[in-house]
Amino acid sequence: MACVALASLMATIKLEFLQPNNPSRVPLDDEGPGFISMESLYEKLSSLQAFVQEKSGARGGTAIRDLEMKIRDFALDAEDRIEMQLSNFLLAKNGEDQQKAYYQQQLHQTLGEVAENAAELLEKSKETDDKQVVNESEGPLIPWLEHASISEPSNFMVGRRRDHVQIMDKLIRGSEKLEVVTIVGMAGIGKTTLISSVYNDPSVASHFDVRGWVSMPGAAGGYNRIQMLHTLLWTLLAGTEEIKKGRIPDRVVPVRLRKRLQGKKYLIVLDNLWNNQAWHDIRRCLPAKSYNFKRSRIVITTTHFRSDYTNSSRNIHNMTLLNPEESWTLFCNNPFLKLEKHKAPPIFQKIRSQVVEICDGLPYTILVIAKRLSKCDNIRQEWNKVEKEIELLGVLDRRALTHTYNQLSQHLKVCFLYFGVFPKRSAIRVKQLIRLWTVEGFVNPLEHEGLENQAYEYLQELIDRSLILIETRSSFGKIQNCRMHSALHSFYNTDEIYVSFKLLRVLAFVPSSFLQRVPARLHELVFLRYLSVTEWFEGLDYVVSTNRNLQTLVVSGKESQFGAPTLHLPCTIWELPQLRHLELDKSYVIDPPSMVKDNMRTLSWVCSTHCREGVYYRFPNIEKLKVFVFSSNNLIFLDNLEYLERLERLSISVRFGCVVTLPKPPMFPSHLKKLRLNGTNLSERDLKTIEMLPQLEVLKLENAFHGKVWEVEGFFQLKFLLLENKMLEQWMVGDVSFPRLEHLVLRFCYCLEKIPEDIGSIFLKSIELQRCCPSVVTSAKRIPEYQRDEYGIEFVEIKINGEESIP
Repeated sequence: MACVALASLMATIKLEFLQPNNPSRVPLDDEGPGFISMESLYEKLSSLQAFVQEKSGARGGTAIRDLEMKIRDFALDAEDRIEMQLSNFLLAKNGEDQQKAYYQQQLHQTLGEVAENAAELLEKSKETDDKQVVNESEGPLIPWLEHASISEPSNFMVGRRRDHVQIMDKLIRGSEKLEVVTIVGMAGIGKTTLISSVYNDPSVASHFDVRGWVSMPGAAGGYNRIQMLHTLLWTLLAGTEEIKKGRIPDRVVPVRLRKRLQGKKYLIVLDNLWNNQAWHDIRRCLPAKSYNFKRSRIVITTTHFRSDYTNSSRNIHNMTLLNPEESWTLFCNNPFLKLEKHKAPPIFQKIRSQVVEICDGLPYTILVIAKRLSKCDNIRQEWNKVEKEIELLGVLDRRALTHTYNQLSQHLKVCFLYFGVFPKRSAIRVKQLIRLWTVEGFVNPLEHEGLENQAYEYLQELIDRSLILIETRSSFGKIQNCRMHSALHSFYNTDEIYVSFKLLRVLAFVPSSFLQRVPARLHELVFLRYLSVTEWFEGLDYVVSTNRNLQTLVVSGKESQFGAPTLHLPCTIWELPQLRHLELDKSYVIDPPSMVKDNMRTLSWVCSTHCREGVYYRFPNIEKLKVFVFSSNNLIFLDNLEYLERLERLSISVRFGCVVTLPKPPMFPSHLKKLRLNGTNLSERDLKTIEMLPQLEVLKLENAFHGKVWEVEGFFQLKFLLLENKMLEQWMVGDVSFPRLEHLVLRFCYCLEKIPEDIGSIFLKSIELQRCCPSVVTSAKRIPEYQRDEYGIEFVEIKINGEESIP
């Protein structure tokens, strides 16, 4: 895709030639006939990128598509040639000046040709006739999908009983004002089936005075305002005398709609809403606000959630995939196979795991496969064909996917396509994904917005469009792991792409033992931006020092005894000008930098006496800090942390036997949102300071303080609390403490008498106990009873892991 190729080329040029206060690794003459202005070249590429964004995809014609392909090929070829010449120059031996001069000349020539080609393509982009209309009436990806039913019968649902009840509750209960309920989920997940079952439920039908339903046509069919309003009015007038009068003139349809709804309790379903204009057109036809106090409801089903549909999170319903058991039940009991009598015969049982895996919980896929297999005699032979076709081509409509893709902005297209590098059905660590997007140059930060925060917003946008799924969330509430549904992988070019080893930018997932066997090849790496190794080894010093564009360096280390580092890493690491994330396991130590590291955002390191030397002055923009603390004299002073003004996450782990002393009064960064303390052995007075941190949302205390009594009066923003303390006996909570607490985890609380009774008045969502004494378990079980007696509903979930421990 042209957008990816251009973004990659522009990122390379920016890193290699346009870094402020950081000269290029290859000298470029700034005078003479061969002079190439890198700023001018970058501007030309930016203009080409803007053209691709505006004209490509659904809005372009054949000529534009052809030009887009030429732009893609140009960008790919240009970057390969530039990097190859750069590599040749950088790898030439220092003494061979003549050879270096030759490669420098070749690079100049290549840059000149790239600039000329970019200018030619830019001229063609201005001349291209873009009046042609794309014909997107492509057939389905797989011939046998042409007549496949898109959704299951409306009265047939598996695994959606809970969803059904929740939507019913949102429609029948709640505010007296008009409310909009949005059902969000990827294509084929069963949104239409769900709302159809609710819409036709007798209790819903009798609850509303009038009901209307509009199914929006597919994206390829376009949007017709008058047709949509006619359809809605027709369903609202069903069963009335008015409907016998025939077609209503277009100009009066909005008026008749408003008249039909005014003064009534109405339910309107907008199914498959992909065009935001349709929502605005509907809203203009609704009665005035003064008439909207009848508990009326509007339900929208969509793959793309927009905040202007509803401003209440309560009215957003996210559809989830079916679990393996639900998937198999739907497969065996659907109306195509008709296996109700004998459920699944042995021949189906043999392919059960394969069917469940390939369908990946998507009802549409399950039904399509079931319909296909219902028409064949040799199940095993036919299944092999089906499996191969689905893995290669998928089952979702290419036209709908293409339309969704074309609606994405340029930066989102690039980020979405990057998911193709990950294996199917694999969970992807968000932290890693964001760093990869960043080093590839896909993220353009807004003013006052960091790269990582902006990348996270990109991910959230893709999730809102149902293109990416949330796998897990962290205790911090952020998305921890995500993945792409396997059905969407069919959208990519499946051909393997060969990348020369010397041109690698990301080196990860490769065992250090393998890299040690190819030391000569490692010396060829000069373009690394992301390096993650399982252990440090000889020769890695050279690789790190050579790759000045390295932004992420992770050394996970071997298992070793805490406080006994095995290797001292070179201070040349701090000389990397682009370094943003440095994560070192407790197996390694490194002396602090002598210079200010403005770019650094993440730091994980072993710290002995470093914390007392004003080191943190040198990391003014650090956001995440993880410190392993040890000292030979077992006395540690932890200060200067308050100078990390942008710090949001702090983790401090102390070796057993060491005593941590905080300055008086103790100081922590005021912007801290997440704090983890392990073995710090703090006093209750120190904890009082932590209580008052104004933005603290997550606190993990793992044998972090001494004393047998803990009296809490603060933690006004805290949402998650983990407490692991083998000595604590009494825990007392004030009336205004923990007003926002949602999740409580207690571990190894052998001596604790009970959970404070006042915790029951907090709207907790979960309490998790692990290896706690019986009295704590008993007090936890009383909390749901208290909530039921006090509020008439239980909203806390109790989880007990491991056996109850008796002190």
